Amino acid sequence: MKFEELEKPLNVTAVITKLCLQVGIAIGVLIVVVYCGVIGYYPTGVTLGDGFLFIAACLAFSFSYSLVVIALFSAGITLTPIIRLLQSVCLYVYNRARRFADKEIVSYRINFPELGGDKFGIVFFGLVILSFILYMFLKNIEVAYGLLFSSIVMGFIYGLWNTDPKAGKLDGKTDKKVKASLVLVAFLVPLIVSKSQGNILNQAMTLIGIRTQSAEVFVSEKYTKFLKANDVKSAKALDKGAIYSATVLFNGIGTNTVIETGEMTLIIPSKEIIIGMEKR
Repeated sequence: MKFEELEKPLNVTAVITKLCLQVGIAIGVLIVVVYCGVIGYYPTGVTLGDGFLFIAACLAFSFSYSLVVIALFSAGITLTPIIRLLQSVCLYVYNRARRFADKEIVSYRINFPELGGDKFGIVFFGLVILSFILYMFLKNIEVAYGLLFSSIVMGFIYGLWNTDPKAGKLDGKTDKKVKASLVLVAFLVPLIVSKSQGNILNQAMTLIGIRTQSAEVFVSEKYTKFLKANDVKSAKALDKGAIYSATVLFNGIGTNTVIETGEMTLIIPSKEIIIGMEKR
């Protein structure tokens, strides 16, 4: 095979790779910013090295978050036969009421394609996710309801993706914008809809090392006095500080570390703190 024959596929691959990298960083940055908003802190004193770490963290988060979106989307597709049935029942009842009021019946429907053999893999994966959601009802009902509702919303997004607008076919450019909007909404659904959004953010941040759920933290004396004045008890008092059982909310990027201990959230310069974790 000549180099000229390989050149075009290689160029296309390079463009796709670059686009995926840019989209991954953009999504990761967006979600990390959301997390910073949730904990009420944005990193300061970010160096060039921290910038590279931040980009790596964003990509890692983007990857892990994308897996959550794909899982919920698969569960949503698996639920579409039930959603289609409920749509038919609701439209039937609604149109009976409209006939009674001498109004025109509504015939427009969201299109939920039949699940054929070509979607076996998606349905199987979706059933696994739905089984996990059912299991979560035994552990945490709020999280389970959030995941189930997110899956239902994903099912509607899948239906809208396959539905022509009521006004008829859109032109190609507008149709692409609509599809792009649906993709964006699908990515934001777990954050907007799910009651487990805190868990999703926290687990992802733990995965990339920004957050530590359970840690023993040594805090220098001047910050120990502040915590003591706010009735936050230490696990062990030392000569020039104290050790606290804490959750590290943000660490590794910028000059400060954010910890949560007791009812207090504290922003401390990283040089004034030592973080210890139990060996697992």
